[in-house]
Amino acid sequence: RLCSLAFSQDSIKRRVRMSAHNPPRLVNLAAMSLLRDEALAIYSLEYLPMELYPPLFVAAFSLRRSETLMAMVQAWPFGRLPLGGLMKRPHQETLEAVLDGLDVLLAQEVHSRKSKLRVLDLRNTGQDFWNMWSGDKYHVSSSSLMASMAKDMSGTKHPLAPLEVYVDLCLKEKTWGKFITYLFRWVEQRKGSIHLCCKKMKIISRSKETIKKVFRIVKLDCIQEVELNFTQKLSTLAKFASLLGKMSNVQRLLLSPIHGSAVEEQDQQALLRFTSQILRLQHLRYLRMEGPSFLEGHLNQMLRCLKIPLYNISITNCQLTESDLTHLSQCPEICQLKGLNLSGVTLTNFRPKLIQGLLEKVADTVEELNLNLCGIMDSLLTALLPALSCCSQLRVLSMCGNLISMAVLESLLRHTHGLSALRLEFYPAPRESYSSLGFLHQERLAQLKAELWEILTDLGRPRKIWISPRPCPHCGLFGTEPGLYFLWLQVPKEPTFLKLQHLQYLYLDSLSFLEGCLDQMLRCLRTPLDHLAITKCWLTESDMTHLSQCPHILQLKGLDLSSVTMINFSTEILHVLPEQIAATLQELNLEQCGITESQLESILPVLTCCSQLRTFKQRSAFPASYSRAGKITVTVKDIELSPVSRVSMSVWNAVRLLDLAAMSLLRDEASAISTLEYLPTELFSPLFISASFGRHSETLKAMVQAWPYVCLPLGEEGCDVDVSLGNLQAVLDGLGFLLAQKDHPSAGVPKMQGNLKVHGPASSQGCLRALEVERQRKWKGKRRWRKVRQREKKRAKQQ
Repeated sequence: RLCSLAFSQDSIKRRVRMSAHNPPRLVNLAAMSLLRDEALAIYSLEYLPMELYPPLFVAAFSLRRSETLMAMVQAWPFGRLPLGGLMKRPHQETLEAVLDGLDVLLAQEVHSRKSKLRVLDLRNTGQDFWNMWSGDKYHVSSSSLMASMAKDMSGTKHPLAPLEVYVDLCLKEKTWGKFITYLFRWVEQRKGSIHLCCKKMKIISRSKETIKKVFRIVKLDCIQEVELNFTQKLSTLAKFASLLGKMSNVQRLLLSPIHGSAVEEQDQQALLRFTSQILRLQHLRYLRMEGPSFLEGHLNQMLRCLKIPLYNISITNCQLTESDLTHLSQCPEICQLKGLNLSGVTLTNFRPKLIQGLLEKVADTVEELNLNLCGIMDSLLTALLPALSCCSQLRVLSMCGNLISMAVLESLLRHTHGLSALRLEFYPAPRESYSSLGFLHQERLAQLKAELWEILTDLGRPRKIWISPRPCPHCGLFGTEPGLYFLWLQVPKEPTFLKLQHLQYLYLDSLSFLEGCLDQMLRCLRTPLDHLAITKCWLTESDMTHLSQCPHILQLKGLDLSSVTMINFSTEILHVLPEQIAATLQELNLEQCGITESQLESILPVLTCCSQLRTFKQRSAFPASYSRAGKITVTVKDIELSPVSRVSMSVWNAVRLLDLAAMSLLRDEASAISTLEYLPTELFSPLFISASFGRHSETLKAMVQAWPYVCLPLGEEGCDVDVSLGNLQAVLDGLGFLLAQKDHPSAGVPKMQGNLKVHGPASSQGCLRALEVERQRKWKGKRRWRKVRQREKKRAKQQ
């Protein structure tokens, strides 16, 4: 059972501040200091612990210490050096220093005792490695990081190659930069000792020489993702197919628009050469073909070449036949499909059973379904609704760009209501929102939005739905282009508190959204609360009214409203809340609320009815003149104290009932002195503190004579007594009265019943003398300090 619920933003804010303004660690400062003498830094590498290598490398990288970088590469104690994680932009000088270090390492017949470097990673990865050793950001555990590093190293083994270089390549039309040019030249000169591995390759350039040169250097069986991102002919794709077949570890294949219809015999031979190479891709999981016009009527040739089940298939912006769709639905390699994208494939004239069979085939696994701009109309979508409602794992559904009526869209929302995993939905604007000429009516669309909102509200499940008339021509998203009208419908979740049937403790810390909305949260409560804390936020008078009228606070034992500003609240509102909970309230905290004297006076009579009240905290609510100067202006004579055994003795400065009673008693100093003989022991401490801040010298003098404890700790750290010169003189006078009573018992001095011990006249005179010397020393010190300040001011004026 959940009995306590706490919301806090301060802890999150503190963590954000600490991460954003984290000071440099000592190890980083030590590394920067060591690099001031580069020769010493290189010499110390032999004795440097493994844990200090990454911080020192980062410091040398940021300061561009090429000699240190070259020496550290030779003695690198890890199997992988993720250099790419440090380079936001390619830096040739740094690369040259690292490669020079590798040259020295390769030239050594006997490798260094510490050196374990086998992989130089120039990809934009490895941030977790540097973060783990730098300690600046949240990072993964060292064990998981080392395991992932070992996995990368063991992924492709080259027994004859001691070193591997990993890099992601993008072959563009323009000439390569100096960084890649230098790297390729360096690798080509050491081809027998270095293997250049590229896991992601994006080809934009059409230059055959550029592609051939790269493939001569790069190890083809390392490539895992290939993207051909330029418009080409089927014959060009066939020439590239021989190289594609050598990439045996490719998992993702992305093909850009390819022109050619495979009707002529030459194109059929080219298609055959291309599909024959697909047979060699034993690890292909992701296949995306954009505008593959050659597939019309020949999709089965591509599907027959698949060897393992696909996770994602995307065939977009092309024409397919019914036979193609039949082969796709009967293909055994789509049984584990998670993503299906047929956007831009016209399905208008297809038999509904074909598409329904395809959806039923992937219903158990598909998570993302895109049917944008497929020419789907009411009749086809109505036939597909039963199959869609069976896709239990579906998370994203997109059907924009189709012509659907409002009635069918409502039916679609109701059929997909049972899909609990569905999180994001994209639908076209209903057909009724367009005119006969095809123009969008904004007012009509707004009315349909209201109707859809009512439907979703009736269904009661939180959903995120985009309604857009057409897709963005630049990015393909719907409703994001400026000028396009889109709607965002999100049904709010059921209030969480409605499900908490056993909630007793509720803590709301720094929640700014509560201002003016507290009644919404209070209405969700189902059981009476024992403790309620609403702190560090703004509340309105209506919030306080709703809080006092809430039936679930009638059994409240603790109420904390600290740092809730109440300075503008009317006195009528403030005293209503304590009246409602007077029978059960035990703790009341009104610290830092800015309560004025008039507001406090209206609350104090109500507190007399709180028979169970143990602690009342109101620190920093009084004017500053009271807190240190001792000007007491608050009337507290109407308070009736609870039994002393029930009063909480707070160790820090909180305004309790005892303090309020002491303040009230000191309004008449003669009365306060006369009551000392009958005052309980527990009231002496708060009365003494209040008298010290109020500078009531006679009361202090009388209290020293009647002090019920053995010790009077005025000089202890954390003492709340105002030890000023006047108060110290009053204490000394009271102590002198005690000494006179002890030294001359027959002098007719009236006796007090104090327990403060003074042993012997000699010791008592010595105590007084020591106190007087201390007082004079402090006074002379203050005078000396004032003279020094005056001299400094004169000197400053003269200058």
